[in-house]
Amino acid sequence: MIETLVAIKDQQRGRESPLRVRLLEAATERVAGHGWSNLTMSALAADAGVSRQSVYNEIGTKRDLAEALVQQEFGMFLGAVVAAISKGTDPVDSVRRAALSVLKMAAQNPLLHAAINPTAASSDLLPLVTVGAAPLMDAATDVVDGALIANHDVPASPEHTRAVAVIVRLVFSMVTNPPRVLREGAADVAWVAASLFSAVTAKDRAAPINGR
Repeated sequence: MIETLVAIKDQQRGRESPLRVRLLEAATERVAGHGWSNLTMSALAADAGVSRQSVYNEIGTKRDLAEALVQQEFGMFLGAVVAAISKGTDPVDSVRRAALSVLKMAAQNPLLHAAINPTAASSDLLPLVTVGAAPLMDAATDVVDGALIANHDVPASPEHTRAVAVIVRLVFSMVTNPPRVLREGAADVAWVAASLFSAVTAKDRAAPINGR
């Protein structure tokens, strides 16, 4: 799952057919310019210069298209998260940087705006980033947990993974209901992370050492 969602964009594209790449690019542009409700398979076919049957053969239904677009955008978000974590001076700073990166990207992402727009309540997009977002959060938890361990020599443990899962859920909630000031929102996430990581460290230190 991590390899699929966090692979560099060019590597992801390299494994996809040229037609699929063109269709996803055309769909992204149409959503950005006209909104999800105005994206039809016929319009997408016209934008990409192919037949409507070619769109169905390559993508499937509009819901399938929604899932493909969400996965594509999610992969880009996770790529930015990993990059942000690598620049942090410590785990908490990495979380702050990653949260801010996500919030900034979310604020400018037309697909996400289309998903959480009140008029999109019955669309295929909304469930994928709200009630149906558990697989995304699980994948994000794996990625963030692994990146923090790799970049800051943090001991791997179920407690650390659980702390990261809480942080990921907090950031997801801010993505769908963004704070007025993004930097303050990221600082709040870092504050929560500091408390959670401190608790994890204290528990690790209190754990009995084997053989004693």
